[in-house]
Amino acid sequence: MKEKKFKNYKSNLETLLSDYEKTIEMIPRHFLSLFEPHIKQTLDLCNQGCFILTWNSLNIDSFIKTVENGIEKLKSLVTHVAEVKENRIYEMMRHIASLDLINREMTFSRHWKPDDFVHVVGKSIHEQSTLILANVSKIEQEINEICEMLITTTANTSNSSGGSSNAAAANSPQSRSSVPGEKASILKKSKSNANNKSSPLGNNPKYSMLRNYYSISLYNSIKQCILNALFNLAESCGYQLEVLRLNDAANKASLSSD
Repeated sequence: MKEKKFKNYKSNLETLLSDYEKTIEMIPRHFLSLFEPHIKQTLDLCNQGCFILTWNSLNIDSFIKTVENGIEKLKSLVTHVAEVKENRIYEMMRHIASLDLINREMTFSRHWKPDDFVHVVGKSIHEQSTLILANVSKIEQEINEICEMLITTTANTSNSSGGSSNAAAANSPQSRSSVPGEKASILKKSKSNANNKSSPLGNNPKYSMLRNYYSISLYNSIKQCILNALFNLAESCGYQLEVLRLNDAANKASLSSD
């Protein structure tokens, strides 16, 4: 009878460990440092089983249920951030990359006088730039919401931990490369509440690192939008510029790798 019960405990614990490892694998690398407090909260639920409970303890079932609920809570947070929120961010970046700063149909619709052509092209660029700025603001809002969700909700518990007690936190990656100034400035110039010193995010380095990470992808999206416009402009004037074509291919490859 006891042997069957112990085997059942062992099976349940192995399932919990597998679920935990799969959940950690779902976290994108650039989110790991932000998830550290949440990972620690989940691992803290295991302390009772590591230091107090024995195979003969009466409350093993409740312990397993508590850990199971903790892992499910972490998994739900990971799914919401990594799949819902981040997918929304990349969808807006793809939309920016596909925008036509210069309306192709309009440029080929007639023979233009130079002054008229410059006027209508300038008007088109202004209108599309407004859409780009609107999408950039939405992207920043999504980033702020992610950070507020991951940072402020664990502010009290993370202050009490002197160091990480788990391998996932210990192995969290640092920024993989320095961000060129012009790329980082795309989001840094925004006047959001998150840049306010009174904001819970403030100058949090993890928040800054995530903004820099997305700045690179956003820079590439805007660059692709500009390359599309230059293609249309050159073609409407009767030119085929190989240098633009090479830059376009390289930038599209960079976007697809994101």
